[in-house]
Parts: sequence; structure tokens; C-alpha cells
Amino acid sequence: MRRVQRLLREVPREVPKIMSRALNKTATSAKVEIARLIAAKANIKVKGVKKGIWIQKATRRRWLASLTVTSRRIPLIYLKARKTKYGFSYQGPGDVYANKQKIGKGGLIAGAFKQKIPKSGHKGIFLRRTKKRLKIDELFGPSAAELFEGVAGIAKQVTRSANEKLSKNIDAQINYILEKRKAG
Repeated sequence: MRRVQRLLREVPREVPKIMSRALNKTATSAKVEIARLIAAKANIKVKGVKKGIWIQKATRRRWLASLTVTSRRIPLIYLKARKTKYGFSYQGPGDVYANKQKIGKGGLIAGAFKQKIPKSGHKGIFLRRTKKRLKIDELFGPSAAELFEGVAGIAKQVTRSANEKLSKNIDAQINYILEKRKAG
């Protein structure tokens, strides 16, 4: 009994660590859930949507984790564009952009090609800007924020599940700390 009391006495000192870990784990799972819901509704790859969601993590001093669905456009390669004989075909949601300029609503993008950049390894779908073939622009679709706004009720659904996960994550972190203390 004395040992249990001693273990529980040390838990209050661990509360900042417990809370920041639980909040960050909950924020990460909410990010994945948002990306999956958006990707399912828009029929696109989850990886592309995840790149448009940013997490500001909680710290031991600041117990707040926040998610921001950014206006960063999703590369066309993640939007299930298909290669055709004449370029690429895109039938997804939103417009197609090159160099921050709208170039169309989808359909056939003549002359577009898939390329892997040698130094960075980045893969994308590009379009030549000049006839001399020197300059190319990557093609992008809608932003994660545009897609987020297009899915009704997503914020309420994710908030509800995040609240449930947060209490489970806090309990799990407390159990982890107690088990760690018991073993030590």
C-alpha cells in the first residue's frame, strides 16, 4: 500500500508530460481521421491530403495541440490523374493549377508528363512552360482546405472522436508512467 501511495504521489509531477503526450497523440490521430474522411469523399490519396494538414504540438508548458487545414494545393500526382496518349487526364474535384495560375477544370491536360526530380527524388506531374523545354511547372489540384469545406459535418465528427480518444490517451499515459515507476 505504501508503495502504491508513493507511486501515486509522484504522478502529479508527471502531469505536464502526460498531458502533452496525450494531446499530441490525439492530434495525430485526428489528422489521420480528417485526411481519411476527405480522401474518401474526394476519391483521392490520403497521403496528399495529409500534407495539407499541419499540427502545432502541445508542450509541457503549453497544453494545447491544434490542427490547421492549410490552403496549400495538393500535387496532381496524389489526385489520381491518369496517363493518356496525349498527356494526363484529371477528373477529380476542383481546378488544376500550374505556377499558381488556373489552367483548367480537369479533363485532358495536353503535354503533361510524370517526372522524378533527380536531386530530391520528388515525383510529380509537370507541364512545360516554354517551347524551348527549359522551364517546367508542377501541376496541382485543390487545396486541403477547399476539400475540407466540401465535406459537411467533418469538424463535428472529428471533434467528437478526438474527445473520446483524448480521455483514453490520458489514461494510457498514466498507466505507462505507473508501470514505468513500478518496474524501476
